[in-house]
Amino acid sequence: MEATVRLLENEPNLTVQVQWRGTELNLLRSREEPVERFLQRLGLSCSKQVSKLLSGPDKKKAKKEIQQMQKKTKGGAEAGVNTASSVTVALFDANDEKVAVGMPVAEALRRASHMEIEGERLPISVNPPSVQKLEVFGQAIVGCPLSALIRCEFCDAASFKLKWLTQVAAGAAGSVQIGLGNILWVPQAAKGRTLSLEAEPDPSIVVTSRSKATQRVGVVEEVPP
Repeated sequence: MEATVRLLENEPNLTVQVQWRGTELNLLRSREEPVERFLQRLGLSCSKQVSKLLSGPDKKKAKKEIQQMQKKTKGGAEAGVNTASSVTVALFDANDEKVAVGMPVAEALRRASHMEIEGERLPISVNPPSVQKLEVFGQAIVGCPLSALIRCEFCDAASFKLKWLTQVAAGAAGSVQIGLGNILWVPQAAKGRTLSLEAEPDPSIVVTSRSKATQRVGVVEEVPP
């Protein structure tokens, strides 16, 4: 679980992406919006996710998990499952102090180190290095070249290692690296296997869901007769 923020000085809005309880919540808000209004909006979005879990096919399991989380985070003081209006969201700084209400959300998110949703802690990353696009040009044919293009934000393309991978065997888990870099000459050994390209961030980069990318190229074929 995590929260990533895209915040540019010359843009009037900011975007917040929250990974929570198996779903991705995306919010586009004015940078000048009071932080308490932002938290209220996020709380409503989270409550919809809770309602969806409780009305789905695994609602009994979801209800049990939510009750266990409540007991863990609230010492069991409250019974039952939170309703839509009671999902609590708060921002905290590096000293675990609540970020004060009343300030613009942009300033609040810059000060915050993490947020808590129903007691669950989510680290916050502001403008983390991210892969905007990962493209492969060419066809997966033995003996032919493939080229890759990576577009990044808040970092340089050189901050990522491009790895060409093939599936170990049909239906098997795992992969084998067959090349590195922007260019790959497809080897004979890859024939019949699924080829993919993975952008692996440098160890110095803060790893978030946005700093990873994989592109499926396709099944490697022989040169057409």
